[in-house]
Amino acid sequence: WHAADRVITSVAVSPDRTLLATGTGWFPDGSPARTHGEVRIWDLARGRLIYKEFFPDDVSVVGFRDERTVLVGVTPRGGR
Repeated sequence: WHAADRVITSVAVSPDRTLLATGTGWFPDGSPARTHGEVRIWDLARGRLIYKEFFPDDVSVVGFRDERTVLVGVTPRGGR
């Protein structure tokens, strides 16, 4: 999936299946303006976005440690 200039790089569902985490990165087109990734947390029962945070580089992986702890891996620019 992609939206104009972003791609979803990772998806994870919480162990209790109530939350969905997505991580995004930018297309590698060389544009210096596109320098961040994003993590979004969704409430699956309500279908609503409940949290969003930007990161300075692409988010390469998201996961859950437990029902409420999200783990995020960020890939530095040029580290692909």
